[in-house]
Formats: sequence, structure tokens, C-alpha cells
Amino acid sequence: MMDPVVVKEVEKRARRALRQDGLAIIIAGVAFAIIAPFFLDERLGFLLILGTGLYVFLPEILRKRFVYPRIGYVKFKEKKAKPWKLHISTILLVLFVIVLKLNAYNWLLPLYLGVVFGVIAFAIGYWYKTVIEYIISAFMLLSGVIGIIATTYGNDPGIVTAVQFWGLAAILIPIGLFRLTRFLRIYPIPSEDVSSSEVSNVPTH
Repeated sequence: MMDPVVVKEVEKRARRALRQDGLAIIIAGVAFAIIAPFFLDERLGFLLILGTGLYVFLPEILRKRFVYPRIGYVKFKEKKAKPWKLHISTILLVLFVIVLKLNAYNWLLPLYLGVVFGVIAFAIGYWYKTVIEYIISAFMLLSGVIGIIATTYGNDPGIVTAVQFWGLAAILIPIGLFRLTRFLRIYPIPSEDVSSSEVSNVPTH
């Protein structure tokens, strides 16, 4: 049996490796860009569902195609949140956004979303031990502060939130593309055709 300390260190490196590809950051940026028009017109609610669905499901699909063949796949026996909990949390967030968008307190929407996504990014950075998520968290919190200042001065909350989302997309997509390009260069596909379910190597840098 492996030393628990060694297992934890390997697990930490494995989690960090899963964030090196930048795919989640790119998809988050694309999702923000897709969702933004909803805040200009409530009839575009399908964009909210589409963007949220892309962020929840697409990263893992793309990792199976582009990431695992390069760095392998490690599965730990650990207690973790069930997928249905993630889905329920996502649905509740979507419903809360809709409620805020349609009621008299929608002027709080930019601040609310900036704080929510900022906390999520911070939690991801803490869990995966990656610095870039802390930086992204700061950008998101800053966007919320700027947004609430804008709505306080009488600007339309829908327009402010849409601009907020497009601004975050303009930040996230280049960051993600830079990380993805670097990842693909550092980890080319091995010459041998190895099944991701059988590979357990973890990059150490």
C-alpha cells in the first residue's frame, strides 16, 4: 500500500494537470459570450441554457479527445460531489439569475454574478492548486464591482451585465487559448496508441 502522503501528493499533481489544458477556461469564456445576449432580451432564454450546458458537459468530452491521450487518466478512490449535485446547483443558479433579471432588484445582477463566479473560480483554484484561477477570480469580482457602480449611476442592468459577460469572455478565451497551445506543445500525443483507461502516468511539471 502506498504511503498516504505520497498518494496525496500524486493526487495534487493529477488535479493540477487537469487544469493545464485551458479547455475549461476557454469554454467558460465561450459560455459567457453565448449567455450575454439573454440579458438584453429575456426571450433569448435558450442561450442561458445552452451556455450553461456547454460549460457543464463539454470540458470532459473534449478532455477525452485531446487531453487524456497526452497525459493519461488517473482515478482516485475518494468521496466527491455526485454529478446530480452539480446539476442541481447549476439549475438553481440559472433560476436565481432569471429571478434577478425579471424583478426590481435586477440592478444587483452584475455584482451578484461577479461574486458568484469569482467565488467559484477561487474554489477551483484552491481545489486544483492553480494560480490562474485566483487571477480569474479577481477579474470576476472586479467586474461585479464595476457593474454595480454602473447600475447605481442609472445604466440599464441588462446592458451592463451583457457587457460584463462579453468582457469576461474577452479575458478568459485568450488566457485559455494560451494555456491550451502551451499544453499541446509540452504534451504531444505519444507514438504508442495507449488507452486512456489503462494509463496512470501523471506529469510532474
